[in-house]
Formats: sequence, structure tokens, C-alpha cells
Amino acid sequence: METVKAIETYYKGYHFRSRLEARWAVFFDTLGLPWKYEDEGFEAKVNGETVRYLPDFFLPCRFEEGGIFVEVKGDKNALKKDWWKHSQMHDYGGILPNFHGSYGENKGLILLSEIPEPSSSKAYFHPILQHYKGLVKSYGSFTPYGFEVVRQSRLIELLGIDPIHGLDSSDEDWDIDTKQVHTYKHYPNVMNAYTAARSARFEHGQRGAT
Repeated sequence: METVKAIETYYKGYHFRSRLEARWAVFFDTLGLPWKYEDEGFEAKVNGETVRYLPDFFLPCRFEEGGIFVEVKGDKNALKKDWWKHSQMHDYGGILPNFHGSYGENKGLILLSEIPEPSSSKAYFHPILQHYKGLVKSYGSFTPYGFEVVRQSRLIELLGIDPIHGLDSSDEDWDIDTKQVHTYKHYPNVMNAYTAARSARFEHGQRGAT
């Protein structure tokens, strides 16, 4: 089978490696979230081997120092191919700053895949890698103020999930699985941002006009 190549896309002065990355940039812009694309790369020793990692996005915090990193993959199973490398790279003393002890905080590495289809009766929750005595896969949602990690037990009950610990044991939990909850309690402007991202037409210029 032939390999499908991602379409490089120009938007806001950046050459994105894929159209999906550009669509997420439109999402951040529509929601009013500041973002940096491939802002800074990191290097660390993993099992004696030098590993380099360049996150796709960095979303600075609005009200405090720091921020949250973002990895965008068109294939929700993409991380499974190198799951052991990722599990070692992000574990204790890993490659990203402010990652250790990030569980329960608005810190870590958000994993984004395809843009969800907006709905006035759904809220979406995206996986985020965090750390607490090992790697933890949590979930959170976008609000007009940023990305909020799920903390309320009621939301966890609605999602039917608990945070997943021990991501260094198999590839089972390394899919980028967006969760959805049927509810009318959501932010309409977040749904508008999903809509703008899905409908952006970059061939008409760099504005991502819909």
C-alpha cells in the first residue's frame, strides 16, 4: 500500500506539517487561546540513548507561569507504534519540563486527533498524559479559558472512566481516544471553535476562512 502523506498547510505565517495541525490552530484562535507552534525542542537520555522531542504546540497559561504541551496525530493509533519509547521518554525525569507531579493539574501533554463533530448536546474530553508515581492518562476538556483536567468525580462517572495508571506495561492504553458526554452543560463558543476548525479552507489564503 502507498503511504498517505500529510498535506503541509500555511496559516498565520507558519508552515504546518499537516492540515490537521493547522485546523487545531484555527480552533485555538477561534477560542481565543494563545498558542506557539513547534516553539521549543527538548533532549534527554532515555536508557542511555539521546532522545529528542519537539511538541507540536505549546499553550501558555493565561493567569500563571508555564503552560501545557500538545501532540497532534491524524492516526489515533499512532503512539502505539512507539509506545515503549514514549512511555520511557515521559516518565520520571522525562523530557518535558514541569511534567513530573503534573497529575490533577492543568499541566502535561494533551493528545489530539481528528476534530470532533460539534453538537449542542455533547461535550468532548481529550486525553492528556501526566505524571504521578509513573505515567497517568487523564482526560480534560477545552473551555474559553484553556484546557481543564477532569477533577470532578461526577464527570468521571459520566465518562465511565478513571485515570489510567501504568502506561509502561503495554500498548493497550496508548490510543488517542476522545470521549464524549451527552449533556447540555457545555460552552457554545467551544463548539463554535470545533466548527471553525473543521470547516476552515486554507486554499483561499492563510486566514483559515470558513
